[in-house]
Amino acid sequence: MSTSTNDRTRGEVRRVNPVDVALGVACLVWVGMTLWSGIQTGGKGLPVIPQTITSLALVVAVIGHMLKHLGVRLAAAYFVVATAIEWSFEQANISFGGFVWGDLRYGQLSMLGPHIGSVPLLVPIAMVALLWPVYVIINVVLDGKILVDPRSLRPWQVVGRCLLYGMLHAWLAFLTNGFCTKFGVYEWVGKSGALPPQDSFFGDPALPIGWTVWGFVTTLIVSFVLIPAFGRDALTRSQTRPLAWVDAAPIVVIGSYAFALYLNPVNESVGSVILFMFGFISLLALYRFAAVLTAVPRTRD
Repeated sequence: MSTSTNDRTRGEVRRVNPVDVALGVACLVWVGMTLWSGIQTGGKGLPVIPQTITSLALVVAVIGHMLKHLGVRLAAAYFVVATAIEWSFEQANISFGGFVWGDLRYGQLSMLGPHIGSVPLLVPIAMVALLWPVYVIINVVLDGKILVDPRSLRPWQVVGRCLLYGMLHAWLAFLTNGFCTKFGVYEWVGKSGALPPQDSFFGDPALPIGWTVWGFVTTLIVSFVLIPAFGRDALTRSQTRPLAWVDAAPIVVIGSYAFALYLNPVNESVGSVILFMFGFISLLALYRFAAVLTAVPRTRD
């Protein structure tokens, strides 16, 4: 190997992407804070300042990752469209007796911020943000990529993927329900509140079904409309830019949060379900991610 090649390689190593640095730091902060919450707080949540730091780390790890891989145009289109769809699901669910995912009412906690209709604005934003790690996990497991061109797949494959996105996103309902009811984010009322305990262990049984439908509809629109319309540059970058270790940030976010909830669960059974559901899928995705990142083409000596 020539001296110039060595110098160029060392120069490339020295040029660290600031976005990657931010993602790495955010991941470390998120993991540390969530584990602290799971081990030390006795289920009361973190104090205000650490919770603020944790929330900022989550925003960087998820939204920053999305911007890196989708670009501003596609990320903005995704966020606006998906948030509008999610809000419409939420408002229709509340207005018509919980027919989507059960009869619930949101609390008036200051942390929820302003409401649009009966729905806190934070709720659709959070749901859309949580859909991104799900999208990443499925794509990494199936293709070893963050962003997949739907035009490279047959239509039935795109539809099947969207169903997988929706179903995996629905798993988050099991993870979040205990937390949300415990801290008063929402409460089950009406027909859902009247369910016997053995039928409402994770909330209304319709909850994961409704989440699956929303995730399916949203990613169907993203795949067939938004990516073809706004994703040309993002797809080009996806093909030419190699993955970095920090690109696993959304997977780490989900896995570490599930482990923290296992350490300090609403009850032991819920903690066990969370650990094995998200422990499995997180480890599967991380294994696939590491295999892609460490794959070295064989060359003859």
